[in-house]
Amino acid sequence: MKRDLIKKLICCMAITACISSTMPVDVYAATWMNDNMGNYYFYESNTYAVGWRNIDGTVYYFDASGVMQKGWIKYGDSWYYLDNNGALKTGWINYNGEWYYSNSAGIMQTGILLIDGQTYYFGNNGVMKKGNVIINGQFYTIGVNGAIVSNAVPVPDKVFDRNNNCIKQINSVDSNTIMTPDGSKYDNPIVDQSEDGDYEEPARKFTVTFRDENGQELKTKNITDGDTVKMYEPDDENGKGDEDRNFIEWNTKRDGSGKSYDSDEKVKVTKDLTLYARWEELEEQTLVSSISITGSNEVEIGKTTQLTAEVKPSDATNTKVKWSIVDNADGTASGKASIDQNGVLTGLENGLGKITVKAEAMDKSNVSTTKVITVVEAKNLIESIKINGPDTISEDGAVVKLTADVSPETASNANVSWKITDGSEYAEIDRDTGELKALADGKVTVMASAKDGSGISATKTINITGQSVKATKIQVSGYENVKTVSTGKKLQMVARIYPDNVASANDEVEWSAVYTSGEKIGEQVSINEGTIGVIGDAAGQRLKYAVLNPEYRGKVEVTARSKSDSSILGKTTITVVKDAESVDIKAIDTSGNDITNKPEITTNAGKLNLKAVLNPSDTTDTSSVKWSMELVNGDGEDTEVSNYATLTASETSAVIAAKKNGEIKVIATANDSSKAIGEITIKIDGQKIYAKEISLYEDGDESKPINEGYEFNIQKGSSVTVEGKVGPDNATNKNIEWSVLGAKDYVTSKIDGNKLTITANKDLSSEMAAVRIKAVADNIIKEFKINVYENIQGVNISTPSAVVLGQDFKATSTLFPVNVNGDKIKLSVVTKMDDGSLTGSAFINGEVEVSRNTTTATITPVNTGTIKLKALATLNDSEQTYTTGEINILNPIDNIIIEGTNNSFTLENGQTRNANLTAKVNGAPAGGYSSFLKWEIKSQPSNVIAKVDGNTGIVSVTRTGDIAVGSQVIVRVSANYDSTKYSEFIIGVSNAPVVDSTATS
Repeated sequence: MKRDLIKKLICCMAITACISSTMPVDVYAATWMNDNMGNYYFYESNTYAVGWRNIDGTVYYFDASGVMQKGWIKYGDSWYYLDNNGALKTGWINYNGEWYYSNSAGIMQTGILLIDGQTYYFGNNGVMKKGNVIINGQFYTIGVNGAIVSNAVPVPDKVFDRNNNCIKQINSVDSNTIMTPDGSKYDNPIVDQSEDGDYEEPARKFTVTFRDENGQELKTKNITDGDTVKMYEPDDENGKGDEDRNFIEWNTKRDGSGKSYDSDEKVKVTKDLTLYARWEELEEQTLVSSISITGSNEVEIGKTTQLTAEVKPSDATNTKVKWSIVDNADGTASGKASIDQNGVLTGLENGLGKITVKAEAMDKSNVSTTKVITVVEAKNLIESIKINGPDTISEDGAVVKLTADVSPETASNANVSWKITDGSEYAEIDRDTGELKALADGKVTVMASAKDGSGISATKTINITGQSVKATKIQVSGYENVKTVSTGKKLQMVARIYPDNVASANDEVEWSAVYTSGEKIGEQVSINEGTIGVIGDAAGQRLKYAVLNPEYRGKVEVTARSKSDSSILGKTTITVVKDAESVDIKAIDTSGNDITNKPEITTNAGKLNLKAVLNPSDTTDTSSVKWSMELVNGDGEDTEVSNYATLTASETSAVIAAKKNGEIKVIATANDSSKAIGEITIKIDGQKIYAKEISLYEDGDESKPINEGYEFNIQKGSSVTVEGKVGPDNATNKNIEWSVLGAKDYVTSKIDGNKLTITANKDLSSEMAAVRIKAVADNIIKEFKINVYENIQGVNISTPSAVVLGQDFKATSTLFPVNVNGDKIKLSVVTKMDDGSLTGSAFINGEVEVSRNTTTATITPVNTGTIKLKALATLNDSEQTYTTGEINILNPIDNIIIEGTNNSFTLENGQTRNANLTAKVNGAPAGGYSSFLKWEIKSQPSNVIAKVDGNTGIVSVTRTGDIAVGSQVIVRVSANYDSTKYSEFIIGVSNAPVVDSTATS
């Protein structure tokens, strides 16, 4: 709503006319553009708009680069405010929590203004004054909306109507005293961080009603629309006392479900408002034990000061206090000052002197305290400041003194403080004297601020040119960052001057060095400009060199100071140490005996402690050595010293551990520039001679060597014997340790020194078990494998005794034991015998089926007659065979005939009768075809149960109820491999006649 109000005001003819009279404004129709930096431009007539532009009824300002401006800008001698959308604002402006006022042309106003019938006072920075003010020695009261509400008001400088038009100018306001509202400057406007909005004229008034929790009215206030009402904490008239209840909040609903406000909150009023007090019951109360008042010891007439009450303990249930003034003997106020319940003390015009302020606990502790404060005359505050000084500085390193004229001249405190608000890298200023020293080219903004608390300040921008690049920092170090040097040695020092482009006139340094510790503390150390040897390329850095030559131990502070500016310097600390002159090595055995005169190790894998002593021990700073070993005497073959001993070292101690007989020289080299060394030769004896190889042979026969990874294959029940030798011949331990690993549960082992015999005499869980054998001598290991295979114990074949030509049949061969896989079986068809007894023929058709311990083959008959099947099973050296009896190959079934004697039954209910049936195949008794015939009851009537035995051909028929006339049982015999070959036999069944038991002869 407020933004719309601005736009309506700007669009009116009066504003447009006023703007036209103060600045050049043209109207164009063109295009808005923006870049990736968030800047907006207005493109018109093939160029970017600059200066003021009225676009679609809204006024904007564009800088010399065409960028649309925001925030405060200065044009000519006047200040203008552009909102976040770039639009020029007029009338009331809320910026960063402060109110400003611009006329219909957008010009910020200062001084005393009569706006639409009410008087306001604006400082030289444009900010509307709040609180009470003194103008020309007269005290005035300002209301909550900023208007002066005293009975007498000051004479305004200008009068403005509702549309922000200046309709009368009474006093002349010097535009030169108008200051920037916030320290911004042309072409660098600040960003508006406040909410957009214009001040709205107070209109109607609303009623704010405060009620207790029962709805009883406590007080009412009439508040102007848009103004705020301050909450308060009511007395607990309905409770038992402050020790029982605590005030929580004000709420718009009696039950607490509405909007809540704290007791110290300010609430903007836009409608009638009813608030209910809410309390909470307290279970236990901690009372106040003490109160202390802090704050100023004086207050000016017409001014305020904030007092604060510190309550102890800090966790007291009720930490609030009641403020009062108790000047008179009866405890009443003298009228010299007033205080509100927030501790804000106001000096009144009724007189000067001392008053007593009291802070009283609001619980039942009855604790209180007082503070005496003096009411003094109001101080005459500064109202404006003008800075005097040059606008430009062009002399290199020039120092100028800035001064400040304050108004009025009768100001109580005319002192100001100085600071640089922008461009501090270009100059520096003395806070008290205002002396400004030029450092580098650029623009610098200086601010002078009043010290009297008025908040008045002024700024001035000064352009600095002609400055040479000066040194800003010096960094000192030893070359390649070395921090330590030995006495009598020289150290290259380096000073790097920043920035790298410093002027040559400003890059010279003066070197100095002084002892800061040691026997020569405070004395100077020799240091001279120059280098030690050749220095590498500086890679664009500005470097200066010097050589430090210390003679004594201690710490030296090295300083490089700029010759052009003594305040620019760099420092570093170098440690000067004394090197060792010699090194001694002591040998201590494991029992603590000093054996330096005869250092030796005579126990296997024995150790010897070594200690390096740096001389002179009382003055050297060297604290460590570098340890090393050399082989003096070995076995003539091995020249690697690490094979004879190991050396474990620390700073000055070491432990040598023997590995092999020989002589070792141990060297300790000082870790300093002297590189002094100490030596000791140690004899090593009594060391174990370790095995280097193991040779294995089958049955001890050296012509049958067993190499690494060799595998034996044996049958269950067999044995393997291996014998080994350890080398070299002089090895201390020549015994072999045997280990049986893997499937060791399936074998037994016998060890006889370096001979091992493995026997496979246990049942296996599979047809093969792998056993690993490990031979160990010292650290030498050799392995080989023994594979134990199962023996075949038997095999048989399951097959029919007769088959039909043209019908394949299955034959299954089974191995024993069951842990041998069936793929070890080979099946074959036998068609010839020496006696000529076999007459048929057949062949194995396709792949065989192999399972756990069986093989199944499909066999196709070729000619009628007799054949046999043979199974051959082999596994390594074991073999078993099995041959079946004769298998008859019959002709196919062409026809079947059923014969029987009984073809009809007369049955009583529950009676069973049998019929004997036989089958003939191809005109002859079934004989060998019996296994290829299928007997079945094809059909039977109701109340009849018929069954047939496929082996005997006997049919049983049982009556279970009345049988229908003409019923019959049909018996069928068919070929079980061809259902089209069949024969049927019909048996008629009927009910037996019923005998009448009542008949007589």
